[in-house]
Amino acid sequence: MGGSFEVKRAEELLDAEFIAKWQDRKAIDPLARTVLRAILERFIAAGPPVTAEEVAGLLRAREPAEVYKAIARLDEKDLILAQDGQVILAYPFSATPTAFQLVFADGRERYAVCAIDALGVPAMVDQPVTIRSRCHHCGEPLEIFARPDGPVGGAGIMVWVGERGDVRRRACTSICLTLNFFRSEEHLRGWREAHPDVLGAAATLAEAFKLGAKIFGELLRDVLRA
Repeated sequence: MGGSFEVKRAEELLDAEFIAKWQDRKAIDPLARTVLRAILERFIAAGPPVTAEEVAGLLRAREPAEVYKAIARLDEKDLILAQDGQVILAYPFSATPTAFQLVFADGRERYAVCAIDALGVPAMVDQPVTIRSRCHHCGEPLEIFARPDGPVGGAGIMVWVGERGDVRRRACTSICLTLNFFRSEEHLRGWREAHPDVLGAAATLAEAFKLGAKIFGELLRDVLRA
């Protein structure tokens, strides 16, 4: 049936290969970890754009050439995306507007790469965040309020968690393109009828939050806490 799909729990969506990929990303050298922390803190505090030169300026104890090489290593690990001397993406944040707007309690606005990244931000930064997006089927605006321990309301909202056929590919150009919100199971089913060949599974909002919290609140948050 074209509109059929599985609804999975967070632990079912985190397969061993995916976890191994993130553990590999975490196993970066101390300087790369310091540089990643500086990049993420810059995204959170001041917002994009973030240039390699700015990052080097924040780490004056290091030679700029060392910082630039660390940025290149982070890019190779798919923890950031650097182009033309700028960091245009540092998971979970995007330097350019996306369909996943984040609004912090103090009014700061940022953008997440995808639905799961957006849901992972509250656990990562340990503060509540309002997520503004749209139903991927009908385009209706959605607003999700999430605390570090979970979303508040939004019980009917569903998330499609796409599969990346080759984990060597960049997440932002493969799996993140198929991680989206739907206002209801009915709307997710309607989208599936038109896109039966997209690999993946569905998750409730609560389970999708657990997935995001696992990735960004556990596997990446320690970068900010170091």
